[in-house]
Amino acid sequence: MPTEQETTDIRPLNPDDFEIVIRPHGRRKPLPWMAALASARIPYRLEQGESGWELLIPVKFASRAQRELAAYERVNCNWPPPKQVPAWAGSVYLDLHGVSFWVALAVIIFYLGTGPFDDQVPEMAAGAAETLKIKEGGWWRAVTALTLHADLSHVLANAACLFVFGQGVCRSIGSGLGWLAIFLTGAGGNLIAAYLAKTDYGAVGASTATFGALGLLVLFQFRRTFFHFRDLLTVWSQSWVAIVAGFALLGFLGTSPHADLAGHFYGFLSGLLLGMILLPVMDRRLPAWSQLLLGLLALGALSGAWRLALFA
Repeated sequence: MPTEQETTDIRPLNPDDFEIVIRPHGRRKPLPWMAALASARIPYRLEQGESGWELLIPVKFASRAQRELAAYERVNCNWPPPKQVPAWAGSVYLDLHGVSFWVALAVIIFYLGTGPFDDQVPEMAAGAAETLKIKEGGWWRAVTALTLHADLSHVLANAACLFVFGQGVCRSIGSGLGWLAIFLTGAGGNLIAAYLAKTDYGAVGASTATFGALGLLVLFQFRRTFFHFRDLLTVWSQSWVAIVAGFALLGFLGTSPHADLAGHFYGFLSGLLLGMILLPVMDRRLPAWSQLLLGLLALGALSGAWRLALFA
C-alpha cells in the first residue's frame, strides 16, 4: 500500500456494522481517490475528521479498496508530467508576456491619441479600410485600419484578445515571427475582404488580426495534438474549444458599428493559410537576432503604411 494512504483505525458505527478509515496523506484532497472508488463501485462515505478528510469504507470492501487505491497510485505516480521547456526556449521566446503586453498597450495608447473613429477627420478617413479605395491601389489601408477603432469597448476587446492570442502564437514560433505573422494575417484578411466585396464599405479595428492569430493557434494546436496522439477524433476533442471560441468572439466583436464580419472571417482564413506555411518552423529555435529583425519588420511595415496613407 502506497505511503499516501494511512489506515489508522476501525470505527464501530453500530454493533453490526464497522467501517475502515482511510486518510489521504498530508493535505491532499480526496477527490481522485473518490473517483477511483466510485469507478470500482466500492461504497464509501466522506467525512471531515480532526486531522482532515477521511474516507469511510465498509470492512468487507476494505481489501478491495486498498488494492484499487494502490493501483491508482501506481498508474498516476508521475502525473501530472513535468512541464517541458521547448528546446528553442530563450530570452526572445520566454518574454512572451512582455511583448504581448506592450503590443496590447500600444493599441490602446494609439486609440487614446486618435480617439473614436470619425470619418470626418481627414487623417482617420485616410486610414480606414475602404474597399473601393483599396481596389484602386490604396493597399496600405488594409494595414492602417488595424490601428483605428470605433470606440473604447472596441479597442479594449481587441487589446485583450491580442494579448492572450499573441502569447499563444509566440509560444509556438517566437515573438518576432509570431507578431509578424499576426500582422500579416490582419492585413491579408482586410485585403481579401476588400477585393471580394461586392459593395463599397469601410471598416476599422485590429479584430481582423485577432482572428488571424486565432486561426494560427487553431492550426498549431491541431498539428501539435495530431503528432502527439495520431488520432483525428482525439485531435478534434483537443481543438474544438478554440474554434467555438472563435465563433463566440466573432459574435462579440461583430456588434460594433464599424465591425467587418467579412474581414473577421478572412482574417481567420488567412491565419490558417499562413499557419500551414509556418508549420515547418514550429517548435524550432530561430536565432534571437532574426526574431528581433522580424519584429522590427512588422513595425516598419506599419509605419510605412501610415506614411503612405498620410502623404498619398
